[in-house]
Amino acid sequence: MRPWSITPALVVGLLAAALPVAGQAPSPGDLAASLQKRYATIRDFRADFSQTMQGGVLRAVQSEQRGQVRVKKPGRMWWAYSAPHRQSLVADGAQLYYYNASDRTGTRSPMPTGDNLSTAVLFLTGRGDLQRDFTASMPTTHPDGEWHLRLTPRVRQDDFATLTLYVDRASLAFKGLSTVDHQGGTSIIRFSNLRENAGLTDSEFVFTFPRGTHVVSSGRAR
Repeated sequence: MRPWSITPALVVGLLAAALPVAGQAPSPGDLAASLQKRYATIRDFRADFSQTMQGGVLRAVQSEQRGQVRVKKPGRMWWAYSAPHRQSLVADGAQLYYYNASDRTGTRSPMPTGDNLSTAVLFLTGRGDLQRDFTASMPTTHPDGEWHLRLTPRVRQDDFATLTLYVDRASLAFKGLSTVDHQGGTSIIRFSNLRENAGLTDSEFVFTFPRGTHVVSSGRAR
């Protein structure tokens, strides 16, 4: 399981951060509506992250990984995993790049379009809607200080079965998310040092493979 395999799902929640609501638990529909409204105010963000993953068949837990992420509407993101497994996933608005520093291999493919886009990527590009594209629910219990919103896509997605967003109970600042794939594998992402509307530029998402990288291209390159 590649660490970046669920990152498109991650973006659904990443851009929805602080929401001013009362301390009482909101309904799933109200929380989804507030997140959607808040999303419209976010142009970009950057953050540190940690990620842990567990396979659905063998239930083997992988080592925690850390890194930095930055995202800019529309369709730009950069996930940089630090050592010991240095990897990058970059979308520049037209192309997707994946680079594995350990074996100096990479892939390049066009950004999906139209019906090939997941609901998560649609949301990233500003054409998705949490209430329209997902069924929202909430667990009966929540960790101290957090609300969890579970999102099930109305149309089956290949990259995830459910997505759960974590928000601060007092401020509803976005704290992380978890995803479950169709084999029962889980991934948990936690964010820190989140900065919204940081003024990111398109040039910060220009990616070039290091010299000597074995690159496999699919589709039509730019």
